[in-house]
Amino acid sequence: LVADTYADPEQGSGAVKITPAHDFNDFEVGKRHDLEVINIKTRLVGGLAMRDIDVSKLSLKELKALQLEIGKALDDHEAQIRGLALAAVRAVAKKHGFSLEELMRSSESVTASRPPKYCHLDDPSLTWSGRGRPPTWFTEAIEAGNSAKSMLMR
Repeated sequence: LVADTYADPEQGSGAVKITPAHDFNDFEVGKRHDLEVINIKTRLVGGLAMRDIDVSKLSLKELKALQLEIGKALDDHEAQIRGLALAAVRAVAKKHGFSLEELMRSSESVTASRPPKYCHLDDPSLTWSGRGRPPTWFTEAIEAGNSAKSMLMR
């Protein structure tokens, strides 16, 4: 994370993801903060330039090592994006006078589970509240000629 005047709180959260290879503005921000410059054409993975990898010629051991390295890179990238998203959401919540936790707490009461209204004709352990998308068993029963009224909880 870097602080820079390029992120404008008047235009949103004030948090932006900088990808120096993306465009000239991001490149300039990257230069100002000494971010690593990566030549995407010769990025090394497992000591090999990505553009030079012919996976059909790699051994099983090399493929598994590459898979591990790619998995770690994906996890690291997702964690970075998740952190940026969380920072942006926290900034928006703060802008409106709330913490993220306050907003999440208030939404929990909205999504509280509803008591079941319908149950499967043959298996009463299968229930549905009547809200949201109907479960497959309910739709199949209707298509088979049963009425919703016949499946009401007793």
